[in-house]
Amino acid sequence: MNYTKKLGLFFVACLGFVSCDKDFNTIGSDVIGDQNFNLSKYNSLSINSYIKATNEVQTNNLTVNQLGIYPDPVFGTTKASFVTQIEMVSPNPTLRYNYQINSTDSVYIYIPFFSTVKKTDASGNRIFSIDSIYGSSASTFDLKVYRNGYFLSTYDPASSNQETQKYYSDAKSLVDSNKGTEVLNDDPNSSQNSAFFFNKNEIKIYKTNGNGQYYNSANAITTNPAEYVVKERKAPGIWLNLNKNFFKTTILDAIASGKLVNNDVFKDYFRGLYFEVNENSPNQGSLAKLDFLNAELVIQYHSYEVSGDTNPANLKKNVLRFQMGFAATGTKKSNSINLFEYPLQNPNYTAALNGTNTDGKLYIKGGNGSVAFIELFDNAELTLLKSKKWLINEASLVFYIDQSSMSNALYEPERIYLYDASTGNAIVDYTADFTNATNAKFNKSVFGGILEKDGNGKGIKYKFKITNFINNLINGTNTSTNTNVRLGLVISDNINISSTIGLKQDLTIDSEKIKTIPTASILNVGTVLYGAQETDATKRLKLEIIYTEPN
Repeated sequence: MNYTKKLGLFFVACLGFVSCDKDFNTIGSDVIGDQNFNLSKYNSLSINSYIKATNEVQTNNLTVNQLGIYPDPVFGTTKASFVTQIEMVSPNPTLRYNYQINSTDSVYIYIPFFSTVKKTDASGNRIFSIDSIYGSSASTFDLKVYRNGYFLSTYDPASSNQETQKYYSDAKSLVDSNKGTEVLNDDPNSSQNSAFFFNKNEIKIYKTNGNGQYYNSANAITTNPAEYVVKERKAPGIWLNLNKNFFKTTILDAIASGKLVNNDVFKDYFRGLYFEVNENSPNQGSLAKLDFLNAELVIQYHSYEVSGDTNPANLKKNVLRFQMGFAATGTKKSNSINLFEYPLQNPNYTAALNGTNTDGKLYIKGGNGSVAFIELFDNAELTLLKSKKWLINEASLVFYIDQSSMSNALYEPERIYLYDASTGNAIVDYTADFTNATNAKFNKSVFGGILEKDGNGKGIKYKFKITNFINNLINGTNTSTNTNVRLGLVISDNINISSTIGLKQDLTIDSEKIKTIPTASILNVGTVLYGAQETDATKRLKLEIIYTEPN
């Protein structure tokens, strides 16, 4: 037995006070204060840990999508492309007469980052905090936008359309073989295509007279940029000017033949847009999370209100708007797939996935990545603990970061997530934690899994409080909660999401088949943790139980 020396009553009271801070205590205060009880500590003797590669993961209709190239020194390079349908905001539009896209009109797509306003100056200019760009935002890569020709189905034909269609992260070949030949983001400014980068600045749209001339504050024409009047401000994001002639002939001209009568007909005719990324040079690029639910495609055009009118002075400016994104509730139903490629992997990561490393380090990574599995007790140890009838005061699972392996990391995940790997469900300590933080990324702080850093900003460890889970396991009588289940550990981009997505290939562990992983683990970042086999006891994965037992 790995028991510690029983502690004195004064220390019991102090430790009892500390352990109750921000925690769900399974023992009433009357028990803690009872002099017939002593507080002791126990570390699991048979804890086991290992990793498995997820291979391809389900990536259709995600709430957050990735685009770009991420050269991660620890895990390797990720290329994230994207294909999406678009929908009319107002179906069955009427263009009026002699419509045309003039030189002063624009056709553009705007996709915002996830950002927060930090400061606004006296002129209304806003400074944003952006937490959704990974790598150097100044690094460029090649971005091409094509017409998509591959139909993205809502329902699976193989199920007689009774089940929703699943698409996986390796579907790029399907999209590539059906894409258009014309590059649509063909603006002369290379920062919108061949030398694309993620611009973190606020986007400003200036007031004009509709003919390309700018107004000043007195509504007079000006050529001085310092006098331009801001008409609209948008949060930082991707802004791409698109080929006007393509959208006139493909979209506007198709209205007369009924191709835009409703969104179902339109999505069968125009199957969406394909955003393809490629490297400009090795180990260069950046990756962004994009908010497609708030994205828009805008076609500006001019037309006459009266048939037969040819007076240019009577041309009226109009706008046709399209939306993207898929929401479980509401009207946005644009199917999409996030497409991942991994052209280069770190040899150490490859060895860990192949099981050829013997140090037991836990490489956990999102995307087509890897999951760690934790087995807390073998059957003999658990049977012994059940016989003790201990009262569980606190139970913590602590993962220490391999700072050597992570020394060159560009990013360390702020959260990791512990869950029931057999069912994919959250464990009781997650669901029972209702703590909220100013930043929603740090909600459920009692449950934990939050990155703890040293004085240099480098990650040290992640810690979970699983008191209720352990108490149910050791002392519970409900067979649905006292079973010695295998736990899963993944990175989490959003601790508030506990849903799951499918794996293209089941993971088989012993005789158990694991078919899903947490949705929030889709972000292509990762960390390296010490496992249960680590020889240095100060860094080894540990389950620590604080308990009381009657004398």
